[in-house]
Amino acid sequence: MVFLCGLAPNFLAGIGVPFLWITLNPSYRAKQPKNFFIFSGNGLALIILHEYERFTVGQAFHWLDILATIVGLGISNIIFFFLIKKLEPYICLRQ
Repeated sequence: MVFLCGLAPNFLAGIGVPFLWITLNPSYRAKQPKNFFIFSGNGLALIILHEYERFTVGQAFHWLDILATIVGLGISNIIFFFLIKKLEPYICLRQ
């Protein structure tokens, strides 16, 4: 249980960071699906940089943190492409 609680922040950040980028940049919202993929890549880069920074100051680092982030990003892409894009005619994503 403690192990899963240690991975949860990276997993949830992997899900949340791309949606945060889309929320903060409404001009990109639902224009092209590739924008969400770009934001996912940016989120992965930010989280890897954060993990590297933690490693350089002597804090704990584990490769499973990066794996949890990648899994979270994969789930966020599934949520975006298969749910939101299907519901786009019914909800207003464009501004």
